Amino acid sequence: MSFYINPPTLTKEAWLKENGKPIPQPKWLDIPDDSLPVCLVDNNMFTSAAIAYDEAEFSAFAAPDRRRKSWFLVLKEKILQVEPLIAHLVKLSKKDQQQ
Repeated sequence: MSFYINPPTLTKEAWLKENGKPIPQPKWLDIPDDSLPVCLVDNNMFTSAAIAYDEAEFSAFAAPDRRRKSWFLVLKEKILQVEPLIAHLVKLSKKDQQQ
């Protein structure tokens, strides 16, 4: 199940600019343990900011398709402020999640 950044007072783009660091498409193993990649997807009529909270979610959004995608590296603590429902998914490090 995917989770998305939907800040209550800013656009997704403004929130990512304020709280994330733009990066080229990352490799899962290069993501620091205190952060997660967020993929801003242009769906033509709207954008979505998908949280890649595990390797499967990351792979799904990293797969090529016709949509324009931008990647941001965001600290987990910042993500949890706007999407607390994923707290149980981001407590473990990536290495622990792979086991």
